[in-house]
Amino acid sequence: MVELLQRIRNGTYDVCRMELTKYNDRQTARPDPWVALKRELADDPGKPVADASRKADGFGPFLLKTAGTRMLDSLAQSGQQRDLAALCAKLEAILDEARMAGMLFAVNAGNAGMPWGGVDFLHPQQAGCLTVRLGALALGAEDLKAELPDLDSSLPVPAMLPFDDGRALFVIGPDAMRKMAIDSLHCVALRLLLAVPPGLLRVSVLDPLGFSLGQPPWSHWPEAVCTDPQKIEDRVSGVFAQMERLAVEKLQGHATLSAFNAWATPHGEPTIPYHVLIVHDCPSALSPTAAQKLHGIARNGGRYGIVALIHWGESIDGYAQSKLNAMAAGSVVVVPDTSGQFQWKEEAFADCRLELDALPPPDVMRRIVLPVVEAWQAQSAKTVNFEEALKDIGQGGAWKESSATGVRAPLGVAETGKLVHLEFGEGKGTHGLIIGGTGSGKSSLMHVIITALAETYSPDELQLYLIDLKGGVEFKRYATSRLPHVAVVAIDCEREFAVSALEALCAEMRRRMELYRASTADITSIAMYRKAGGSLPRILLVMDEFQKLFAEGDDIAERAKSALDGLLKEGRGFGIHGLLGTQSLKGVTLRGGSLEQIAVRVVLQCSAEDSRDALAQDNAAAKTLPRYHGIYNDQQGQKSANIQFKAAYLPPEENGIRLSALATRSSDIKRHAVVFEGNAKPAIGTCLPYAEMTARGRWLERGAASRLWLGEPVSIQPSVEVLLESQRGRSLLTIMQNPDEGISMLLNSLLALFVQHKPGNGSFTILNLLKATHQMRDWPEKICPMFDHQIEVFNPEGVGSMLSALVDELKSRMQSPALCVPHFAVVIGLQYARELRAKETYGEPDINSPAGALLYLLKEGPEHGLHILAWCDMLSNVTRCGRGLLDEFGVRVAGKMEQSDSMNVFGSPVGARLRCANRAVLFDDASPGVVQVFRPYDLPAFSDFESLSVRLREGR
Repeated sequence: MVELLQRIRNGTYDVCRMELTKYNDRQTARPDPWVALKRELADDPGKPVADASRKADGFGPFLLKTAGTRMLDSLAQSGQQRDLAALCAKLEAILDEARMAGMLFAVNAGNAGMPWGGVDFLHPQQAGCLTVRLGALALGAEDLKAELPDLDSSLPVPAMLPFDDGRALFVIGPDAMRKMAIDSLHCVALRLLLAVPPGLLRVSVLDPLGFSLGQPPWSHWPEAVCTDPQKIEDRVSGVFAQMERLAVEKLQGHATLSAFNAWATPHGEPTIPYHVLIVHDCPSALSPTAAQKLHGIARNGGRYGIVALIHWGESIDGYAQSKLNAMAAGSVVVVPDTSGQFQWKEEAFADCRLELDALPPPDVMRRIVLPVVEAWQAQSAKTVNFEEALKDIGQGGAWKESSATGVRAPLGVAETGKLVHLEFGEGKGTHGLIIGGTGSGKSSLMHVIITALAETYSPDELQLYLIDLKGGVEFKRYATSRLPHVAVVAIDCEREFAVSALEALCAEMRRRMELYRASTADITSIAMYRKAGGSLPRILLVMDEFQKLFAEGDDIAERAKSALDGLLKEGRGFGIHGLLGTQSLKGVTLRGGSLEQIAVRVVLQCSAEDSRDALAQDNAAAKTLPRYHGIYNDQQGQKSANIQFKAAYLPPEENGIRLSALATRSSDIKRHAVVFEGNAKPAIGTCLPYAEMTARGRWLERGAASRLWLGEPVSIQPSVEVLLESQRGRSLLTIMQNPDEGISMLLNSLLALFVQHKPGNGSFTILNLLKATHQMRDWPEKICPMFDHQIEVFNPEGVGSMLSALVDELKSRMQSPALCVPHFAVVIGLQYARELRAKETYGEPDINSPAGALLYLLKEGPEHGLHILAWCDMLSNVTRCGRGLLDEFGVRVAGKMEQSDSMNVFGSPVGARLRCANRAVLFDDASPGVVQVFRPYDLPAFSDFESLSVRLREGR
């Protein structure tokens, strides 16, 4: 452009001046062709006019002379005008050639060099470079204009900005010039969008005052605009980090990003997008940190494809001038002039007025921006193919890979186009941290990792412990699909269960330590143990939202710290690895720098603070990541080890298909996973002892203690059970305000007893006190005929007769204990029987009253094989049946209750601390001082009784 202006100054205008000089010289030297004729027509000035008649006689000739002279003058003037017109036409042709040269100069830039009216959307032309139009430089020749006022001697030359040379653009626009200055920057950005294919250029608009939000041209691309000061600082820091990353990873051997992209395409490497950074109201509206990094971007960003378009909102005098000089050194600077216009502040343009382009009509802006937005949306939606990522690992998921030296799973694709893997094992990291804010894609990436490992390594090579503490159901698919690799899976997990899983892994680590010691060889790793003939799978613990373990400063938190510390420090040699997920490390404290044991960090989109916590204090690179993008770092967060990647994606439906295929492949593998689903009510059919008892076809031996399976623990322990031995206190009281929960406890107990006792070796009495309106009022009458056991059912009217019969039965047992089989009396709804409310008496209770009979049965019955199983809604209703009644129930189960009630029932406030509806507390006086929180079994379906009765009658 400077060369073109120089050609105009020294060529076009000089030629025009030379032609004008020639014209003037010709006009000066040229004689008047009508001089002689004019002389003949002229009057003799020496002849006077004698009289009036003479004057009259000479009037005609006078007119003739005057008209002739004037005609000759006109003819001479017409000739001069023809000569002048010829000159002007010649000069116009010369000037037009210069104008055409300017147009061709702009055309070389394609649509990016055209005025808005000349943009061709049907046949878009892209020059493949970052040279775009800023406006027009108005160049003129005052001397030509003075002599030839009718000649348009001005030459508007397209003002073209070659951003390939790495320079930033500063437009100074304080006060009234602000809008014009900012609009010009947006025009440049729009033309940059025209200069490259959609999807190869990002735009960030940093507008602290918020004037661009929702306004053209970015109303169609709201994600491009940042107005919040912190987000502005984060965006600037992210662009600065991008510049640093490209310097380290990409541009070695390439002068600029444009040069790299030109090399990348024919070599099969992905191109890297350019980034346009538009900044309003610099420097006053920016934080010191943002301003400092913007300085570095303006000085060096061009080489890395970062185009900085900066509006300087301060007057350039005094200190502001020195600040501008420091930041804008080497940049293109546009300043306002005294006439209210702008000037390109370079010596080559000192004689030119810069006419900045105004924003195009809204329709033109829309047609420019929308294709770019759609391209980015399509690019964001484009996912890394899971199958292709998996094929990169060994046999592509054929269970043929060995985990002897380690395991690895694909994470996604780096900017270089190469796959990025998560790797644990010898010579690699032992444990990993995966961090990402809400919506970052953390859960999705975890599914990719788990499924890829399950497809690559057989269950003999790898076992999985999957713990989800965040209150969701992300890991449920691995339980329902019965993935054979899973040893433990916890959904919507409680802290206590998670700690028990950690402690179980610590126990497994100690077991492996003993196996190493027992070997004759000096074993220090899984690989060495296998070489010595042993067989141990690696174990991967995946725990999401692990920080919740430490949310409360209680015993659970201390146990978690101790267990996790041991695993992180000693797990390597025993093939036990941990992948800990969280949204934030804020508030997480572990013992002895345990986090330093985690070398592998996978960080997805998160805040600057979380990025620094996860990586390193000088490494906030993750704060500007797009969704589903991450940073892999296996050097404890060192900035130089950052590898940015786009995460692989596995759609849920495809994931389900793959998990089903894995389950089918492993149908001959007999393994039982421990499944904990916090919000779901377990079914008694999932209880292993109950299932085994149902399937094995053997009854409980006579005289053996009966077992009641009440529910599943909130830790890795066997199903919760109690023994009903022949000793005092072995009766069960359930206190549940919800009738369904109380009834389900008794019905599940009946199922357990039916499956243990052969008909004839156990008898039952059921006192059904439910109201007639209750939906399960008739269940006992329907259930009992299904079974061959001796079962007698009483309704509310038979309270007295039932208790009287049981007292007689007890007295008979006392006389002949050896002949007695267990008898179970089930009371459904203790609170509904007014007859059972005890009167204040002193001394021994009257066994002839219902309340006295019940207390007598509780005291004496269990020693003689007569056990009572009762449900009541509240403790107050229990005490109404007798002050000593509660003490005679040695087995007590209750749901959430007041603290005072909990102290009376359990001797502990644990009942008041239950947070979930699906929780109960067990007190068993066989284990003094111990209370256990568990998940009661769900209300059994009527069909459960039908199917069990059929199996029992058919010999199972």
